[in-house]
Amino acid sequence: MLAADEPQLARDCPIQDGDVRLDTDRYTSPRVMSQEFERLWMRVWQPACLVDDLRQAGSWREYRVGTKSFVVVRGQDGVIRAFRNSCLHRGLLLCEGQGRSNSLRCPYHGWAWRLDGTLSHVQDREFFNPLDDSAYALPEVGCATWAGFVLINPSPEDSLSLKEYLAPLPEHLNSYELEEYVPLGINVQAPVACNWKTWQDAFVETYHLPFLHSQGLLFSNELGTRFSLLGEHSLMVTPFAEASGRVRTVTQRQVLEAYLGQLPVTSRKLMGAESLDVDELLARHGSGWSDGDEPTARDVIASMLRGVTEATGFDTSPFGDAQVTDVWQYLMFPNLLLACHPGHAFITWVTPDPVDPNRCTVRVVNLRWTRPEERDAVREPLRVLAEDELSGAELARLGRAVEQDVVNVRRQQLGLRLGGLTHQTLSRHETRIVHLHKTIDAYLAR
Repeated sequence: MLAADEPQLARDCPIQDGDVRLDTDRYTSPRVMSQEFERLWMRVWQPACLVDDLRQAGSWREYRVGTKSFVVVRGQDGVIRAFRNSCLHRGLLLCEGQGRSNSLRCPYHGWAWRLDGTLSHVQDREFFNPLDDSAYALPEVGCATWAGFVLINPSPEDSLSLKEYLAPLPEHLNSYELEEYVPLGINVQAPVACNWKTWQDAFVETYHLPFLHSQGLLFSNELGTRFSLLGEHSLMVTPFAEASGRVRTVTQRQVLEAYLGQLPVTSRKLMGAESLDVDELLARHGSGWSDGDEPTARDVIASMLRGVTEATGFDTSPFGDAQVTDVWQYLMFPNLLLACHPGHAFITWVTPDPVDPNRCTVRVVNLRWTRPEERDAVREPLRVLAEDELSGAELARLGRAVEQDVVNVRRQQLGLRLGGLTHQTLSRHETRIVHLHKTIDAYLAR
């Protein structure tokens, strides 16, 4: 495997014979799912929601992982806390979905808790034997914020501290100021008919790009992708605005045409490029080079993206052109994927279904830095969809590549369920899959 923080091309990634075969049971077995709930999900820091979801005092959101439910709430003191989401009278689920209230009240018998988790009301208290209010405070779990996410840990006493757990991601990501980004254009949550690891695997390798996403061969060089392992986390950097090394002959104009043609409608709107063509792009961003020094497609796209981002008020000067142009995709173990650019991030995070290993829930969000005074006007509210709604035009809004990925993971899960394949065989292109599953296996072995 790679040394930590040492980026390498796929062909240079060392993998051992024992690493290249993954048993397929892990994607379909209720037994494995149960082990993951107890030994993984109850012991790791994981995103419950965005800080932006809890902007006001009293805002709360339910977070479910497996059979467990937690409620994350912003108190009147501004502090965000997380509690086990169960009434301490008769066990009813306290909160479902999301909302805003001055207290957390059980809809069954009316017991209520303040936003800091302390008991505030017991209906007909005089009919009970004396109650010690402190014994009926909602059980609190680990909760902290980082990079615009509310992270919870159901068993912080059995886990690394958040600082230890995240390392070294803050060194990589703090300069992006992700805590200042808000959802724009895309902010959806929906069930998907695949195992949560099937989803993760699809997004942490580039081996499939020339085939599933062949439209990207002219503007993304998957053969130039570099991989880094960052503790339990990982990173891959894929060059964009340049053709794949598999393409023998291509002009810079063809690269630009392909790049513009692949932009989702939502991205074009955000970039002010709804009707932008190559000639206009070159007129705006293709000048200023010395005589005889023709700008490359990467030069032009970097200039365009800097201009769009600077116009929002975000300073791109601390970032190199590769950070502006390429896709820097981080995996925060186990379930958060962040594709970062200065002033912009595309994120997905996935949680397992509580009963069916062949299903999961995915949230997809496009985040952008926006001036504080403009955020309320442009913020995209979260839309929670049923599975049959994540199709057609709704799916197309996520962009062609993500649309292809969603269709593909559903189809892959159907194939895995047939039972004829006992092991997957992995290549160096799939180094991050190897790392992800070895890390999962280490938790399951504890």
